Amino acid sequence: MVDQFVLEKKPPQREYLGLRRSDILWAPIVDTDKCDAISCGQYCIKYCPFGVYEVSSDGLKAVVKNPSNCNVGDEACKWRCPNGALSFPLREELRAQLKSLRQMQRKKGSDAREVAGGEK
Repeated sequence: MVDQFVLEKKPPQREYLGLRRSDILWAPIVDTDKCDAISCGQYCIKYCPFGVYEVSSDGLKAVVKNPSNCNVGDEACKWRCPNGALSFPLREELRAQLKSLRQMQRKKGSDAREVAGGEK
């Protein structure tokens, strides 16, 4: 029988809204006190199509292996965890972070045009 929660693996995002994905701090946080990868059947590891998680070296917990592979804004795995061991940054924090990154990106673009002698 095929596990209904195993999803097809997908390539991770490289950009999000024109920003480099590696610059965006968005990844799950595993509460190791609540996580029990054996009793839950490793739902988060199987459910995540982006390869964010792996089993800890002792085989008892899920750990975040590839944080920048996490799909920005996606919390689907959080709701799959039967132990409530997964959390994410607050949406307000994400919005503030994206706004700040966009402002820095615009400033860099403006600075580059000035150096090249273009318009401001």
